[in-house]
Amino acid sequence: MTRFYDKTENRLVFVEQAASSAFWDDHWQSEKLRQRIERGNGFVVRETMRYLAQGARVLEGGCGQANTVWGLYKAGFQAVGVDFAERTVAAVNDAAPELNVQVEDVRRLSFSDASFDGYWSLGVIEHFYDGFDPILEEMWRVLRPGGYLFMTVPAMSPLRRLKARLGLYARYEETPGRIDSFYQFALDPARVTARFEKRGFKLVHRSGMDGIKGLKDEVPFIKGPLQRLYDTPGPTAARMKRLLNRVLAPSYHMAYYVMRRS
Repeated sequence: MTRFYDKTENRLVFVEQAASSAFWDDHWQSEKLRQRIERGNGFVVRETMRYLAQGARVLEGGCGQANTVWGLYKAGFQAVGVDFAERTVAAVNDAAPELNVQVEDVRRLSFSDASFDGYWSLGVIEHFYDGFDPILEEMWRVLRPGGYLFMTVPAMSPLRRLKARLGLYARYEETPGRIDSFYQFALDPARVTARFEKRGFKLVHRSGMDGIKGLKDEVPFIKGPLQRLYDTPGPTAARMKRLLNRVLAPSYHMAYYVMRRS
């Protein structure tokens, strides 16, 4: 994955392969889809329960294999998932017909105004080269007043900001080839927050996530051992990863936001 620095917007531009619906259909293809769905997402469930009561209606925009939808559903929420990857949605509906998962574009949702208490967006808004404003407008529209937006986005961490200041990224220059192979941005958390607050959201919480990934992706000589740890399953490895993620907080890969709609 080639990274460029866009100084004007203080963001990284990742170029490799376009994050199209066909890309995600291929990426999420699995012969053990039911098992992947049933993994759930403990973090999402815990965070949702901090802010919303069981029975609340929660949408995940860009649900992929729908393990997050499954976790919310099993925890007692009215969970709905949408994704634009049609083959993936069809496969999820075959594997877990009890879930409510639909083909939708997060920029143009079919749901009524103020129809959800919560909205989860896990690594979605960064994949749109023309910007996330249409997604933001739909988030605002479908959430009820007082509803909560939960969102993760690749971020300009302190480590990435340092690398940018030291000139360790190539400067981004827009070309047709780079636009066609654009994958995602890593966005400035302050700018993301400001844009959402301008629309009327109130920031409740913001923190960095996944310091291990941020460090292994940005410091090549340490990638090997960190990648092995990152890929290791089991409770012992999970405890070690939680500890390391706290220690490596300045290298976080994702920013996690909780925002409340006015």
